[in-house]
Amino acid sequence: MDSQTVEFSVTWRDLAEFYRVRWLPLYEPSRQVTLAGVLVELVTERGHESFRMNESLLFCQRAGRTMTPR
Repeated sequence: MDSQTVEFSVTWRDLAEFYRVRWLPLYEPSRQVTLAGVLVELVTERGHESFRMNESLLFCQRAGRTMTPR
C-alpha cells in the first residue's frame, strides 16, 4: 500500500461549480433552490478568491500480484 498527497489550487467559483454539478442534484427540489442561491451568493462575493487544497490518494494491490500493462 502506498499513499501520496496531491496539492492543488482552486477558486471558490470552481468549488461552487463542483457542488452544483455533483451534489445539488441529490437534494430534493425545494432544497435545491435554496442551496443554489447560496452558491450564487458565494460566487458573487468570493468567486475570484483562490486557496490551496490537498487530497490524499491511496494505492493498493493484492499481495502476490503485480500490475502489468495490457
